Amino acid sequence: MKVKNSFTVIRNWVSSVASQFEIFKKPNYRDKKFSSLESLGIESLEAREVLASSLLSGQVAAIIAPMTVEANKLEDRTNAKFFAEKSGVTLSSTLAVDASAPGNYFVATDFTPATILAGTKINSYYLHADVIGTPSVAKHMIGSITFDLPILGIASANANLNNSDLLGFNSTVYPKAGRATDPGSDFFSISADRKTITFDLLTAPASDDLRIITSAVPLSDAGINATFLKILGATPNGQTLAINAPTTVAVNGFEDQYYAKFFAEKSGVTLSSTLAVDASAPGN
Repeated sequence: MKVKNSFTVIRNWVSSVASQFEIFKKPNYRDKKFSSLESLGIESLEAREVLASSLLSGQVAAIIAPMTVEANKLEDRTNAKFFAEKSGVTLSSTLAVDASAPGNYFVATDFTPATILAGTKINSYYLHADVIGTPSVAKHMIGSITFDLPILGIASANANLNNSDLLGFNSTVYPKAGRATDPGSDFFSISADRKTITFDLLTAPASDDLRIITSAVPLSDAGINATFLKILGATPNGQTLAINAPTTVAVNGFEDQYYAKFFAEKSGVTLSSTLAVDASAPGN
C-alpha cells in the first residue's frame, strides 16, 4: 500500500510540473510564419525565430546559417537555401547593390543599381541555389520570399556580393567567384510594394546566389528614397551607379564589369578662364 501511494504521489508531481510547460505543446503561441517554416521541415525553435520575418513559397528551404556556401558544398536537387545573416546593422559606409527598384531583372542591363547610404539600418539575408553534382540539363529553382520590411536592394553580381560580405554570417564561408546570377538565364523580381522577391534560377554547374538587403525599420516611400545616394540635378539609369567620389579613376584602378560609375565633383564654380569641351550640342 505504501509503495502504491508513493507512485501516486510521483505521478501527480510529474503531471503538475508538465502542466507548467504546456505552452511548448500548443501551437497557438506561433504565428503563420512559424507554421510555414515548420511545413518546410524547420523544427529548430532558433531557426524559426531567426527567419520569422519572412514567408517562403516554392522551391526554397529556410535554414540556419550554414558553414559554407561554396560551390558543391551545400547542394540540393530540389530547393534553394535561404538564411538570415545580420540584422539591425547600421551601415558604416555606403553599400552598392545591383537591383533596387521594383521590377523584373532578366539580364545585367535590367539592373537598377543604387548606393545605400551610410547610416541606414538594415537586415541581410542570403539565397543560395546549388544542384547536386553537374547535371547534363540545368535545373530551375523557382520560388518567392516575402518580408515584413521593404527590400532596399539585391546584390547579384560577384563584385557587389563580395563587397557586401561584411554583412554575411560571421562563421559562414563565402566564395569570391562563381556565385553570381547569370544574365540571360536567371531571373528575379522585386514586387511593387518592395516586400517580395520572386526568383527563377537555372543552376548548373556553379551556384546562383543573391544577397537581399531589407530595411530594419518600417519606411514610407519617402523614407526608402532617402536611404539612397542622390546627386543633385542628375538621375542615373541603366548600368550607371551613383557613388561618392573615389580615390582614383586611373586605368585598371577602378574597374567594374557591370557599371559605369558616376559621381559629383565641384559645384557652384565660377570659371576663371574659358573651358573647351568635346560635345555640347544635342545629338549622337
